[in-house]
Amino acid sequence: MSGPVRVYLVDARSIWRSGREALEDGQSFVVTGEASDHAAAMQDDTAAHCDVLVTSWPPKGFAALPDLRRPPTLALMREGAAPGSGLRALQAGAAACLYDDVGREDLRTAVRFVHEGGCLVDPRVAAAVSEQMHAPQGPTTQLTVAETKVAACIARGCTNREIAMETGLSERTVVTVISTLLQELQVPTRSAVAAWWIRQISSHRP
Repeated sequence: MSGPVRVYLVDARSIWRSGREALEDGQSFVVTGEASDHAAAMQDDTAAHCDVLVTSWPPKGFAALPDLRRPPTLALMREGAAPGSGLRALQAGAAACLYDDVGREDLRTAVRFVHEGGCLVDPRVAAAVSEQMHAPQGPTTQLTVAETKVAACIARGCTNREIAMETGLSERTVVTVISTLLQELQVPTRSAVAAWWIRQISSHRP
């Protein structure tokens, strides 16, 4: 990675607990802009050209779900927010959904991970997602059994090793299946696979 990670903040109340300087050291991270809400961020070209957008969640002053796919977004859940609301952040395309009690170093690590194409989900949010995904039906029609199992594991934030243990596949096979999923769904990252799976689950719920 050349240069610091450029971070844009939306409704940045959630990062004060870690300290804004956690993302303003000028060497590894630099805050390039800030907006009070997503509607304002959409009017700021700086937001569209940052490396990672960090936002408080749930959003304020926004009638519909904002698009959190580009730039890659870290959603920080406010204290007291229901874990299920994190599902909406993932449905909107967030690459990561954590609670705002995350420590300074963990916040830095999360921003780096999102910048590198990773997907992070707080265990409390992951549990809510798992409940939503219990006995899925609709989205399996275009996937093989193995692909379905792997996609579900990815949506829960499992590592390749954990996916292998849960599905009975070898880690090498898991890598191959993930590669096939990316091609079939025409998405660039496993976080996008997770978002796709969650949207499919939600769309087939009564």
